[in-house]
Amino acid sequence: MDIIFHGNSHFTLKGKSGSLDTNPDDLATLNKSNIVTLSEITEDTVIEDASEAKTIYRPGEYEVVNIMIKGLQARLDDPKTGSKNVIYSITVDDVKLCHLGKLNRVPTPAEINELGEINVLLVPVGGEGTLSSGDAAKTISAISPKLVVPMSYTGDDISKTTAMKDEKEITMVDVPSLKAFLGEMGVDSVPAQKTLTVTPNNQPLTTEIVILDID
Repeated sequence: MDIIFHGNSHFTLKGKSGSLDTNPDDLATLNKSNIVTLSEITEDTVIEDASEAKTIYRPGEYEVVNIMIKGLQARLDDPKTGSKNVIYSITVDDVKLCHLGKLNRVPTPAEINELGEINVLLVPVGGEGTLSSGDAAKTISAISPKLVVPMSYTGDDISKTTAMKDEKEITMVDVPSLKAFLGEMGVDSVPAQKTLTVTPNNQPLTTEIVILDID
C-alpha cells in the first residue's frame, strides 16, 4: 500500500486492486479513487455530487475492490453538541490502517479492542478540535501501531526547509503543533517523505513516526 498526504486529514491509499481517499476537501474533484471515506458529515457536504467513487460516511463494514473498511462511530468530547466522528480501519493488501478522523479524546479500551491490531495509525495532533499532542501520544501508546503518520497540523504557520543528508535532499516540516507532538514522543525531528509504502513484511519492530510531505 502507498500512502500519500494531501494536508489536513486527507490521504490517498493506493493498493493493487484500487485506491481510497480519506476526508477530501472537495468530493466533486475526485475522479480516480474507487472509495471515499468521510469522518464527519456537515450541512455543507453534498454526497450526491461526489465522483463515481463509493462514498462511505456511516459506521459499518464494507468491501469494495478487495479493500476492507470498518467504520466505528466515536463520540467527540464536546458536551455542547454531542458531535460524533467515524473512525475507520482500512485493510489494503494485507496492511491494516486506522484513520482516527477528528477524534479529540483518547479512545476507550472498548474502541481499541474493536479496532484490533493496527499496522499504520493516522493520528490528528493539531489540537484545536482534535487530539492534543499529549493525548495523541497516549492514543499511540494504547493502540501500539508499527507506523504513525501525524495529520491535522497544517496551517498558515507551517514552514519547510531542505538540507542534504547522505547525498540526498531531505525536507523538514516545521509547525508548532507537530513539533510539540514530536516532543511528546521523545523525537527531535523527522525528515518528511513524499510517499509511505507499507507491506506486511517491511514494518518496523517498534513504533516509528513518519512525516509525509503534502502532495
